[in-house]
Amino acid sequence: MLMVSVLLVLLLGELARDLIQIGKIKTALYIVQ
Repeated sequence: MLMVSVLLVLLLGELARDLIQIGKIKTALYIVQ
């Protein structure tokens, strides 16, 4: 059970990082326009 929760935390971390990257890109595009 511990391993499963560790994997979930890692997956959530990856998703959060992707969302932050997407947010930065969208913000940059918005500023350029």
